[in-house]
Amino acid sequence: MNITIENTIERSNEVIASEVENELVMMSLENGKYYGMDSIGGDIWKMIESPIVISEICSRLMKEYNVDEHTCKRDVLDFLDQLEEQRLVKIS
Repeated sequence: MNITIENTIERSNEVIASEVENELVMMSLENGKYYGMDSIGGDIWKMIESPIVISEICSRLMKEYNVDEHTCKRDVLDFLDQLEEQRLVKIS
């Protein structure tokens, strides 16, 4: 799927996550793989606990991390695309 900032995203129900030493560690029950995320990835993961429009994620990150809009949108879309490829999120 080609993700855009207008899409709504949420976590997959098939993922277990826990914070370990300031890093988010996740396991996909669907594919049996483990994943680790840095603090920004962890922030995004917290935001997608409930369905959220991707543009809202970008707005929040731009305020919190003082990043420009173009860079934020590109990086967030790339990150979410990777999560979607691993079936860790649901896009609508």
